[in-house]
Amino acid sequence: MSSPSAKGSLRSGRSRSWSGQPTRLVLTASYYERFLDHPDQRPERAAFFRDLLAGRGGFEVAARFRQQGWRRPEAEFLDPEIVVLRKTVTGQP
Repeated sequence: MSSPSAKGSLRSGRSRSWSGQPTRLVLTASYYERFLDHPDQRPERAAFFRDLLAGRGGFEVAARFRQQGWRRPEAEFLDPEIVVLRKTVTGQP
């Protein structure tokens, strides 16, 4: 059980370290590709992910992860590409 003062210090520490703005985003291709593959169904989401992945949303691609060779399953939904985006220096689109 924690004391009230410990909870207060946790809250104050949290407010100092969290600005409310993410500095990293982690996406799976299995999520965003459905919008890019069928842009006519949700054009606003297709445009959002297209811009975000192209570096026009205040983030840039920092890393991409995907299994290679024999480790890559035939069914892509079992192991989608993972994309890590980081906030750009200016953070502006």
